[in-house]
Amino acid sequence: MNFSLSASTKGAFWMTIAIVFFSAMTVLIRMLTENIPAHQIVFVRGVASVTILIPWFTSQGLQSLSTHRFPLLMGRGALTSIGLVTWIYAIARIPLAEAVALHFTLPLFGIILAAYFLRERINIHRGAVTIIGFLGTLVILRPGIEAVDAVSLVVLFSALAYAGTGIQTKILVRTETSAAIVFYVSAFTAAAFTIPCLFKWVEPTTLQWAMLVGVAVLNVLAQSCMNRAFSAADASFVLPFDFLRLPFAVVAGLFLFDEAIDIWTIMGAAIIFGATYYNTNKERHRG
Repeated sequence: MNFSLSASTKGAFWMTIAIVFFSAMTVLIRMLTENIPAHQIVFVRGVASVTILIPWFTSQGLQSLSTHRFPLLMGRGALTSIGLVTWIYAIARIPLAEAVALHFTLPLFGIILAAYFLRERINIHRGAVTIIGFLGTLVILRPGIEAVDAVSLVVLFSALAYAGTGIQTKILVRTETSAAIVFYVSAFTAAAFTIPCLFKWVEPTTLQWAMLVGVAVLNVLAQSCMNRAFSAADASFVLPFDFLRLPFAVVAGLFLFDEAIDIWTIMGAAIIFGATYYNTNKERHRG
């Protein structure tokens, strides 16, 4: 008897596995930040990711590294470095659930940046989604009721930087391979944080070395699973699964870091997710 899964089931499966890997990577990073500086984590992650990709490029030949958009690749590397180091800085200082909830603003920033840099039109639905999504952000931050934590703004800046990498990736994939993009971006992050590591390096323990390498491995596995999810099903169906990061963050924060979750974070995250989910469904129906 032949048994095969539907495309949507495959997409849901691979995206869920990707979220598990991403969440585990975030937990490892959160643990490492207690002793290891953010720039060192980014550096080791970049070096380890490049090392993991070397066997693939060896089998494919050096021609697989050829590129027609080297400046744009370096720009993506710069934004990735900024987004990653600010994310690591933030999750070491505020509860994981709050950081993850605020990071859900990434697709909202993406709509704005796509309109400006790619000249994509913001219709009434996209405009409404963006406004409602940022209202959800205000629910989490509660300006005027509580003092806005500067670290929360760092999370938003990280989301903005990552949204910028999405715009650059949309241009790069027209001519560059996915593996080449990952390779150059990882190499850039390793090179960019070499100098800071020369001035401040904390010698990791054996366990911390294992965790640092684990961060890189989990990142590669998560990216691979996410690519499989996008290959199996529509992006509009797959992307909302990113909301699973929140319950993982709540559980990890509660049991591993003794972090409480407040109702405002849940409500704000639900508003942001609802706006994003509405937009992805609307885009799917528009074809």
